[in-house]
Amino acid sequence: MGIDSASINAVRGIQQGFHNMRRIAADIATVDVQHPEESAAPADLARSLVELKQAALQTQASVKVAQTADLMIGSLLDIKA
Repeated sequence: MGIDSASINAVRGIQQGFHNMRRIAADIATVDVQHPEESAAPADLARSLVELKQAALQTQASVKVAQTADLMIGSLLDIKA
C-alpha cells in the first residue's frame, strides 16, 4: 500500500464518517422523546448515540491516517531535497 492509496483511503474514511454522522444526527432529531410509549425512543436514541460515537471515532482515525501520510510525504521530500 503506497502513500497515495493511504491518502485516498483516509479521505474516503473522513467523507464516510461525516456522511454517517449527518445521517445519525437526522435520526436523533426525529426521535420522539415526548411520547416514548409510542415508540422505542430510549432504545433508538441510545443506539443512535453509540453509532454517532463510532462514526466520530472512524473520522478521527481517518484523520490520523491522513496526517501520517502527510508526514511521510514530507519526510520523503526532505530526503530528496
